[in-house]
Amino acid sequence: MLPLHDVHLACAELVRCVTELGAVGSFVRPNMINGHFWHSNYWNPLFAIHEELDVGMGFHEGTGPTYSHMNALYGENRFYRHVAATG
Repeated sequence: MLPLHDVHLACAELVRCVTELGAVGSFVRPNMINGHFWHSNYWNPLFAIHEELDVGMGFHEGTGPTYSHMNALYGENRFYRHVAATG
């Protein structure tokens, strides 16, 4: 995962991971970070460096241990459990 608290640090880390460690992409959470949604222009440098390096960017939310606690509220409805657990 990239240090997303600063887009420029994230860009530098992506370059390092790809060029020095052989990474083929990055993984990020879809949540708003420091007031910036992913459709904000703030992230354009990070999108651009992914394109320059020709590597992918994956978005995925993790729920952690709270997911199983949602069973009591939402039963077997995985959609509602996921929404409740991830916000």
